[in-house]
Amino acid sequence: MLTPARAYGLALAVLAAGLACLIVALGLPWLTLAVVGGVIATRSWGRSLVGGLLVAAGLIGAVVPLLIGGGSALSLVGGLLVAGVGAWTLARGREWPTLGSRYDSASSRRRSPRPLSAWDAQDRGLDPTAED
Repeated sequence: MLTPARAYGLALAVLAAGLACLIVALGLPWLTLAVVGGVIATRSWGRSLVGGLLVAAGLIGAVVPLLIGGGSALSLVGGLLVAGVGAWTLARGREWPTLGSRYDSASSRRRSPRPLSAWDAQDRGLDPTAED
């Protein structure tokens, strides 16, 4: 026999599980979108950190709906795809070009031993008419 206290506890547990599923379902797509933007904007160890977040978000998105009981094959496949992209970012992300490195200041770049042509100087943001 189910007592009122146990029924209340069971209802509270079901409500908590539904709320957790709702938070995962609504929050993880936004987190994934933000992390993808982070992959584009970061460099070096930051990109590795963002890739790790992407793996975690994908695994959580694949596993939590299945554990709660409301998961589908679509949530599993989507979560595994996101986790796979995160793993790929961890493995190869440091080799990818970075956002805005082309516009870094001239002092942060190596100086070439030969003089620059006017076009190369303009590409690097230098004044080709200035005397060194």
